[in-house]
Amino acid sequence: MPLKNPFRRPPEEPEPVEPPHLRAYRYLLRTAPPEQLDKLHRDALRSLDPAVRGIVLRTVQERLLSGRDVTVDDIRQLARLITAGEVRTPGILLSAFGDVAHERLARAVLRQAEGSDLLDAYDTWDGAEPAMPAPPTTATSAPTGPAVSSSPAEEQGRTRRTRRAPLLEEA
Repeated sequence: MPLKNPFRRPPEEPEPVEPPHLRAYRYLLRTAPPEQLDKLHRDALRSLDPAVRGIVLRTVQERLLSGRDVTVDDIRQLARLITAGEVRTPGILLSAFGDVAHERLARAVLRQAEGSDLLDAYDTWDGAEPAMPAPPTTATSAPTGPAVSSSPAEEQGRTRRTRRAPLLEEA
């Protein structure tokens, strides 16, 4: 029986390669203005058959927990949900793209974007996700002064609970 070398590393798994059309679609989702994304999705969804739109709609409903009243024929609302979901939480829908229907949507959106300048900087894009913008802070959202400590008596008074009588009395 051959001996195993304890210092030998197991072969590393190659990283999965993102298909070019999904990478370009991801680029659009990260860089295009929401209004243009919404229009691209509307036009793309119109070009897809209802069965494909149904699969996309189910993914949107499952991932976003929204759009329960939307049907496959509500193209405008479905496009709005797709755009809003990806703008708010990048990757929430794109991570579900493994189905042929989702790939058809990505390809249809790219076909709609071909005539525009939205893909001009795609060749120089490194594929990294952009940093999420920090939420705006307001002066009233956080206390600015030192923390006020209370006395142990005050703490005890706040945390002391009254004891309830037992629901069932012992016989």
